[in-house]
Amino acid sequence: MTVQWQFKALDTYFFRGAAPFHAGEGGQGGQDSVFPPLMSTLQGAIRYQLALSQGWTPGDDRLPIELGDSDSLGDLRLSGSYLYYDNRLLLPAPLFLLRLHDEAPKRTSYHRLFPGDKVSCDLGQVRLPVIPAGARGSKPMDKYWLSVATMEKVLAGGVPEDDDYTAMVDKPAGCIPVNGVTCSDQLWKSEAKVGIGRESDTRTAMDKNLYAINTVRTKKQVWVVVGVEGIPIEWSQAVRQKNDIVNLGGEGRMAELSIVEDSIKLPVMPELTAVNGKILFTVTLITPGYFGNQGQTQKALKDLKPWINYTCITACVGRAKQIGGWDLKVNRPRPLRSYIPAGSTWFFEANASEASAVAELHGQYIGEKSSNAYGYGQILIGRWEEKI
Repeated sequence: MTVQWQFKALDTYFFRGAAPFHAGEGGQGGQDSVFPPLMSTLQGAIRYQLALSQGWTPGDDRLPIELGDSDSLGDLRLSGSYLYYDNRLLLPAPLFLLRLHDEAPKRTSYHRLFPGDKVSCDLGQVRLPVIPAGARGSKPMDKYWLSVATMEKVLAGGVPEDDDYTAMVDKPAGCIPVNGVTCSDQLWKSEAKVGIGRESDTRTAMDKNLYAINTVRTKKQVWVVVGVEGIPIEWSQAVRQKNDIVNLGGEGRMAELSIVEDSIKLPVMPELTAVNGKILFTVTLITPGYFGNQGQTQKALKDLKPWINYTCITACVGRAKQIGGWDLKVNRPRPLRSYIPAGSTWFFEANASEASAVAELHGQYIGEKSSNAYGYGQILIGRWEEKI
């Protein structure tokens, strides 16, 4: 059974990204915080609390065997991380969605990229995503989130309802409009902070150790949620009985922890209707995906083979994310690896006889198997239509 671990900030968060954070590096703007936090951070906090609940103490050579080691999760399986607002799941907008804001009537409309005619380019004769007529000036929605109901509509081939609110600042803070589309700026804000290093023994300030970071302050109703499976449910119950406040991320920041025995309810997959003996479907990442070495990642960028062995028509793929982490065993950063970002979408065609096999992929994981245990590479299946 899936157990939800729900984290709510008590003040602000700080989650380091891949940018250097050494003296003299990073510029005067300060180190930005990643949000939502990556599983490379959350898995450590979760395993730490689970280990404590089973009698492990910091400094012990090994975690309980069920929780793995520095290179694996053992029996533990994680999903997410997911963003919740007011107990409602929010999902990253697919990268084929576009948003067009018209200042004159103060109205915003939404559009979909779709596979165009074949063109000749550096990739050969391929079909590239094209913008529909009337959508010129639209912008990608890489900083937007969709409610489950709106994502179901998008997966079924539609777009969010147009909205006519004048500007984001005119809406109540953190409010999700009726069309189920919200911007990151409505869910959290960045706050600059300046700090200074201190001597651990005397607690006095250290010379030349001034630093600047940009922390994240979330709205009160925003939660970060991780699905936890693979270990006895009693372990999570033991954590819930002992702790409701935990350390999370850098700077010794604290978060309220709630543990709920409930599954993560993803959007329902639309029906894939056959046309001329073919089904047209999309594969959208809702968590970053890792596909192995450089050659395997380049292959995945083109057609996801061998993970999905169908005919790839085209794709909308975002800029790679560099994800590392900290290796406590050797006390140094882990090597950075390139992940394909959430929201990236591939457009596929398959024989109608493959419809049931495609449907089984909904909510499953693709990419390198070892990364799947951490929740990376989770996908949703949608559908698309040819434009005549």
